[in-house]
Amino acid sequence: VKNENTDDPGQRGRGADESGYETTQSRSFILQVLERLKKNRTFLTLYHKGYQSGSTVLLDFGEHLVIDRPHNWPEGLREVRVSFRDEAKLWNHFKVRVLSVTGAAVYTERPVELLQLQRRADYRIDVPRGSQAVFLVKEQEVQALALENISSGGMLIRMKGPVLFCGDTITVIRLTLPVGPEGDAAAQAREYRYLTVGKARVTRTFPDRERNHVMFGIKFLPTPAEAEELHHYVRHRERELLQKGVSL
Repeated sequence: VKNENTDDPGQRGRGADESGYETTQSRSFILQVLERLKKNRTFLTLYHKGYQSGSTVLLDFGEHLVIDRPHNWPEGLREVRVSFRDEAKLWNHFKVRVLSVTGAAVYTERPVELLQLQRRADYRIDVPRGSQAVFLVKEQEVQALALENISSGGMLIRMKGPVLFCGDTITVIRLTLPVGPEGDAAAQAREYRYLTVGKARVTRTFPDRERNHVMFGIKFLPTPAEAEELHHYVRHRERELLQKGVSL
């Protein structure tokens, strides 16, 4: 299999987007990543709207990729997102078109862009509608108007007014997060997941002029057990959104 080793002009740089991913279009870097995936038989997961494969591996690559066909591969897929965890335990993914499928393998185009999640603690993800945050401020219970998003390291909440200030400490944070199908028809039958963080700090505030509310960025100060629960939820929610075809 022939592997090219030259970069296209102007494509050597790497940059970070606002969702926490670092992106690269460097051909030589992507080829190095593919070589490691093949050599180490790194587990890959393929995603499309409503579909998630079981673990599979990269069998070979050149002008195209040869991926071991997942046992649950559906007919008719024309594009997939390939996700994997690298040696640094960071999540990576790329999107490719499906060229052909045999009984043993899925053939795709070679990726031209790779995205790597850089700072898991700062990577925020949207939460289901109806999520709530309740916490204590100077021993007084306060409920946020809305929990906008969450990460392993913090959350963004919306309040009616400036009830918090940068540097304030909040305690006994209780998060109520719906799980399962979303939408009005499923609302009454939904189950909930509950997360608790003992302590957090307000790190930023800014106005939401459209709704005449105030947004607050909160940094969690979790115990190791709390941090692990937060991390597990963020990964679970990310997989949910990937299965729905939501761009992260």
